[in-house]
Amino acid sequence: MPELTPSSTFDLVDGDILFQDLNGAGGDAIGAVTAGFHGAKISHNGIYFGTAGRGFVIEAIYPRVTVTSIIRYLGRSHDAQGRAAVFVGRMKPAYQQLIPAAISEAFARLSLPYDRVFTSGEDALYCSELIADSFKYANGGVTVFPENPMSFRESDELQRIR
Repeated sequence: MPELTPSSTFDLVDGDILFQDLNGAGGDAIGAVTAGFHGAKISHNGIYFGTAGRGFVIEAIYPRVTVTSIIRYLGRSHDAQGRAAVFVGRMKPAYQQLIPAAISEAFARLSLPYDRVFTSGEDALYCSELIADSFKYANGGVTVFPENPMSFRESDELQRIR
């Protein structure tokens, strides 16, 4: 069962998961093997947090886990009208108490290298692995977001919905 609810507003809150499509730089390969959202490709994500009126995203993006300004994050992906193309997922109320610890855990992983081969392990992380691991840690080791290994081969399910 998904642990996020779509947000139709742009009022971001700490712990929102921001999804976007990164064209090129590996994003095309990732987008080809993920289901996306309402027909839109998704190849990257990060965790939003704000402080003193400024917004940031902690993300695993080549070459490492880093903190990026929300302006820079939004500037990476645009729709046909030039607007930022980002989907916002908000934790359901039952999971919102995990947000502070998940953000703290993501910060503890700053500067770890980006995992360019998309394998499980803690010595390098890819974007969704950072989020899944951070929320799992915050939830006492219990999985919040199940992970599916990246294979770069379209599953039968993905082929059916494309």
